[in-house]
Amino acid sequence: VELTDAKVTVKDKAKEQADANRKKTLAEIAEQRDVNKEKVKELEAKIEKAKAEHDKESEYVRKADAPLQARLTSLSGQAANLNRQLFSIDSQIALVQAQLNATKDENVRNILFLELNRLGAQEGSIQAELFTLNNQAANVQQQRSTLAVRQQRADAELAAKYDQVDAELNAIAKKERRDEVAEKKASTAGP
Repeated sequence: VELTDAKVTVKDKAKEQADANRKKTLAEIAEQRDVNKEKVKELEAKIEKAKAEHDKESEYVRKADAPLQARLTSLSGQAANLNRQLFSIDSQIALVQAQLNATKDENVRNILFLELNRLGAQEGSIQAELFTLNNQAANVQQQRSTLAVRQQRADAELAAKYDQVDAELNAIAKKERRDEVAEKKASTAGP
């Protein structure tokens, strides 16, 4: 009888101990899940903040680039116009040069030399103006390149934050799977 009572007492204690361990394990798992949910919320807030910062930076770059693009287009149009003028002047110079080679009259040759000098001066002026336009275009292009680098940096920062958050979310998912296995073990474990 004493042995039977001792056996029952040991069984009851083992059952109570197993129930206590199971409850403790389930409570720890539930607590861990709450912590994981909070961590996921923090990570989602972190991503939203990063997206907002990226969008703000992208909007700034877009607004800063719009007038530069318009200026570059304008400079390109002006340069094309000056190139057409240079082509026209070069054609006129070739024509006057041909007339100069064809004539022997000294008065006509003097007039043609004067015309060549005028066209040469006009060509030099247009070339100087074209050089200035090209320098302005290069300056605008440099500013646009700086903005492009800024946009690329913002894109890279956002991608890095996404990668970091993904890694943390994957770690949380692994913990969740381990917790599920532990919960199943705790639920099915007997004394």
